[in-house]
Amino acid sequence: MSFVQDYTCASEARIAVVSYAQAELGNLDPSKYWYGCDCGAQPFPKDWCQIFTLWCLRQAGLCEWPWLRGVGYLSDNLPVRKTFDLGDVAYFPQPWQNQHAAVVAGFDLDVGMVSLVNGNGGKGKPTRVTTSTAPIAGLTFYSIHELVHRFDRQSTEPPEAFPTCPDCGQLLPSGYCWLCDPENRAAEHGD
Repeated sequence: MSFVQDYTCASEARIAVVSYAQAELGNLDPSKYWYGCDCGAQPFPKDWCQIFTLWCLRQAGLCEWPWLRGVGYLSDNLPVRKTFDLGDVAYFPQPWQNQHAAVVAGFDLDVGMVSLVNGNGGKGKPTRVTTSTAPIAGLTFYSIHELVHRFDRQSTEPPEAFPTCPDCGQLLPSGYCWLCDPENRAAEHGD
């Protein structure tokens, strides 16, 4: 399976959302996402997938929305679309169990799969920022198209280009590739 990550056609804003999400891979501590999104006082909720997606949008400069306890941010701010692109928010609407939100990092339309970066992901505890794949069918996609369009119109200076990992090609806003670190690869695969 080959996931499309064609950053040549994607706007810098979409690239930034995906890059900020990927730079967090392996992070176990969600407190920076809660604090970075004006969430108020602790205790923070145990589920943090949606706050992670909001944090990525805010880091990319696309919004300044606060997190609303008991509400979140998705349905009040982003439209649902049938089409999707890099940086959009994929939502797993599962009324019989926990719902989940993640950043779209790539897709393979030939096989109907999407590549995701998940806050509060992984099997077991503690949860962390992970990658996964999921079938496109059954997902709801919240589009950042209007935010990207507004951002692109307001931008007067060319955005900084993120460096890429020489091994895997991932964009690296932090300059560090968690995926290619041998210790993390071993931990991810249970070696």
